Amino acid sequence: MTRRNWSMSLKAETPAFVPPGAPVTASSFAYGLHLLSSEQPKVFDEHQSDYCADMAVLWGVCREGQADALKAKFPSIGTKDVSWAAQMTINDEALKKDLWARLAALSAVDFAPALAAAVEWNRSVGGTIASVAGRRQLYFPVWQHYLQNSAVGATGVAQFAYDHLRGDAPATARLERAGFAAVDDRLTAAGLAEKNDDTRPDIADFLRGAKNLADALASPTDERGVIEKSFQHMSRMSDQSHQVRALGVLLLDLARKSVYLPGVTRTLSFTVGDRTTVLSSNDF
Repeated sequence: MTRRNWSMSLKAETPAFVPPGAPVTASSFAYGLHLLSSEQPKVFDEHQSDYCADMAVLWGVCREGQADALKAKFPSIGTKDVSWAAQMTINDEALKKDLWARLAALSAVDFAPALAAAVEWNRSVGGTIASVAGRRQLYFPVWQHYLQNSAVGATGVAQFAYDHLRGDAPATARLERAGFAAVDDRLTAAGLAEKNDDTRPDIADFLRGAKNLADALASPTDERGVIEKSFQHMSRMSDQSHQVRALGVLLLDLARKSVYLPGVTRTLSFTVGDRTTVLSSNDF
């Protein structure tokens, strides 16, 4: 089994020139945000293909109905030594003029739809949900419950998920209650709640950093290290792959509400030998 890599990178480039005696304000920096999920499997199999297509839909490289067309551009099943990477890059204009402020206005519960969509699926495990939109709809109340109740752990999530899902998705309900401990933790809300027990404080830290940064951007005074401290808080929301997957969903949701969506670049790339193929949201 190969190791999947994931990361969130935040950057703030210092201004090229500051007049003598003038404050170095937060708004004078140039910002960037980069999300990455990547892997180098020895053999590109059906599960790898499924995961890449899921990432593409999740981060808006393509729409859900375009996933099969996207898969036609993937390396053939069985190809060896493939390196793939799903990436999202947000530019300075989109962040500074819109997204930092939108992030600062969020509450923890606003992360529920993204956390729901970012639950993974596996065609070999019955009860997992292939559709990103389906996961978002069905799991949203489960993650809302988790975020609103700090005392709820994996067992409580499993029971709530069972009660909520047994009507519309009985196989998923059974998996959550009886099977979450026996499958990959990334495939169920209960498994994720058990493995990533810092998700709630990580979200709180992320929002604290976003709010502090937004305040600094609105201030005419010297930023005095606020940017670095804000980034430290926000980076805690990238410890787990589920968190990074969810952040991509959240940021894309916010960008789609603004005029700065063109500043959010989404790509899925494959490298086989010395050839790299890049599939972009601009292509679909």
